[in-house]
Amino acid sequence: MALLWSTDRVTSSWAVSLRGPTLDPLANDLARLGSVGFALSVVGGLFLAGVVLDRPAWRRLAPRLLGALALTALVVVVLKPTIGRQEAWFHGLPDADAGWIERHWGHFPSTHAALAWCLATFLGCVFPRARRPLFALAVAAAAARVFQGAHLPADVFAGALIGLLVARRAFARAQASGVTSDDAREVASPSPTARALALLVLLAVPLFFFRLGGPGFFDPDEGRYAEIPREMLASGDFVTPTLDGVHYFEKPPLLAWLVAASFRAFGQGELQARVVPALAALLGVLVAYVLGRRMFGRRAGLLGAVILSTSLFWALMARGLVIDMLFSSLLFAALALWWCGHVAERRAASWFAGFWTVMALAVLAKGPVALVLVGGTVGLYALLTRRLAALVRPALLLTLPVLLLVGAPWFVLVSRADPEFDHFFWYQQHVARFLGEEGRGFHEQPFWYLIAFLPLLFFPWSVFVPAAMLDGRRRLLPADGETRRAAVFLLSGAFVVTAFFSASSGKLLPYVLPTLPLVALPLGAWFDEQLARGGAAWTRPLRVGARVAIGGFALFALAALVGGIPALAEIEDRGPGLALLLALPLLATSWVAARALARRDLARLFGTLALGMALTVAAVAEGIHQTSPNHSCRELVRYVLPGLRAGGELVTYDSYLPGLGFYARRRLVVGKDPGELLFGSELLPDDERALWFPEGFDELAASLGRATPTFAVVRDHDVAGRLLARLGPGVHEIVWNKRRSILGNDAALALVPARGRVTCFESFEDYPVP
Repeated sequence: MALLWSTDRVTSSWAVSLRGPTLDPLANDLARLGSVGFALSVVGGLFLAGVVLDRPAWRRLAPRLLGALALTALVVVVLKPTIGRQEAWFHGLPDADAGWIERHWGHFPSTHAALAWCLATFLGCVFPRARRPLFALAVAAAAARVFQGAHLPADVFAGALIGLLVARRAFARAQASGVTSDDAREVASPSPTARALALLVLLAVPLFFFRLGGPGFFDPDEGRYAEIPREMLASGDFVTPTLDGVHYFEKPPLLAWLVAASFRAFGQGELQARVVPALAALLGVLVAYVLGRRMFGRRAGLLGAVILSTSLFWALMARGLVIDMLFSSLLFAALALWWCGHVAERRAASWFAGFWTVMALAVLAKGPVALVLVGGTVGLYALLTRRLAALVRPALLLTLPVLLLVGAPWFVLVSRADPEFDHFFWYQQHVARFLGEEGRGFHEQPFWYLIAFLPLLFFPWSVFVPAAMLDGRRRLLPADGETRRAAVFLLSGAFVVTAFFSASSGKLLPYVLPTLPLVALPLGAWFDEQLARGGAAWTRPLRVGARVAIGGFALFALAALVGGIPALAEIEDRGPGLALLLALPLLATSWVAARALARRDLARLFGTLALGMALTVAAVAEGIHQTSPNHSCRELVRYVLPGLRAGGELVTYDSYLPGLGFYARRRLVVGKDPGELLFGSELLPDDERALWFPEGFDELAASLGRATPTFAVVRDHDVAGRLLARLGPGVHEIVWNKRRSILGNDAALALVPARGRVTCFESFEDYPVP
């Protein structure tokens, strides 16, 4: 045994010596193949795939796999403290072990290796053709733990053996009991609705939830919408939103309330915050399926929901902590409820009560613009279809008080508590910003700005819109049937949203996010018609759209290889791995879609584009995760946290970032430029404003000249160099990345040694956020 232990040390020492910026990210990702979260995701994926594809055996094997994983983990948990081996002498990733296993329990056997081999063995029995690549991944996951220095070879070998034996025994018992049989008579087939919903949830995993909690918050937007709910919880005041301790009235508080609830229930972190817009995106997709099924039929609803979920901008915005995804889904849900009430022969009042409730939530998400967009959509639809009576239906008017009951209380409470709210919120943030009045213009762009970007935002499905318009241009009006009226209603909403924000002085791309579900459903109905037509569907416009989509994927792949590789090396200091990771799904999608086009197989073409977008978004999410330390302030603050905990002060100079307050868990001194805090800072008394919002360089020098530890965040490394020359020898640059730099005085340097640059390969998990 002693000889084995000593051999372990030599082998592990050699493996750890190979560590470096090229192999570290790959090893970290491979090690996650043995994590508890990944194992549970595979179990859920196997079950959902069985539902979608109507494979009863897969659905029945999923609980057996879960049981095998649980038994494997139980054996490991029993052996770790019993053997108590403490030979893992280097921890590459201090947070890599499962949180429920105490580090002092020991390291023999490896939990990651055991779970990875249990998964590979069980799935290899279920899918014999995939056995070799599955075992190759299991070997890589186990070896990655040795490479990280978290385990020695004997640890991972023992864990792999445990996982293999348990999984083989579990599958053998399942096989003996007939669970592996795919006889549909043994288990009732799921309903088409259940299969459709399972498909949409399964598709949402790589699109909306993969790597959701990995990157740090990106400032200013994500940091702002994480810091506001953190301050709500800290102060207990859920009426008056604050940012860095001052009033913040630019947006209503619904997103902050939901994130605060998530923080309260699950702790404060990136995943807990971003899950709110991700769930909102999934809600929008499910509403699209239900509404599309009601308007155009079951398959058309499913196709429309798939189109929406795999649209480039919908998938990307689902992953960011911003208001627009929540607002867009609520706006779409409100329109869906209005339509259901409009066509309902009975219980219309129930639908309209739901409509006004969701409308109130949309107002609480982004303000009165929700009323303008919904009102404009309904009004235009009524004019085009000559159904003006729909605007004054008794059931609609009688349920109107629901809007006030749900939406008005917060506005009343905040107006009473803060008299300055009304003018700033209602006029400056809405009327003045829309008109672009002098001194109130934000994000000014030309009229055509949003229209020009819509095809890219709706990629890859936007390339089929011209073909659908050519087919439907003569069939929309007169809208003499419910299906035609449904299409007119949706397209009216898309027109109103695009036209309204195009007319506004200030424009941002997320403003047109509500357009996507309103276009996705008519396009899904058009695809449904083409699938029903079979070979006759392949008209010239459809072939042109397919070729453009295929060319678009190939062009993006080429851009990732030709432009992405040098850009990653220059901007992110990364090798070609991330560019190849992004190019592979793009190239594969282009190739498979080209084959589907050659065979005139529209169903395969549609499925290939949808799956290709899911894989592409997952690759983008992985790239963002790996490069985020270059751009987020999370690692910088984590590095100086020991100094802050020891009594250090954190100030900013020309670089206020809301994320700094979130990660430091404190109010910041904001120097030189308060930015979005200007309105709130002007409400403070003069002495308090001078304390928290000093105006220039002299105040920064005075803060760093004190004997107490002081850290100062500045714009970037170059600015830090110029400031150091002016501040003198008592100030030092402690840590920096490509976006920001943190300076410190001598007292701060005594608590936190100078680190230098943080690269995208480093994470300071040794200093967890308090």
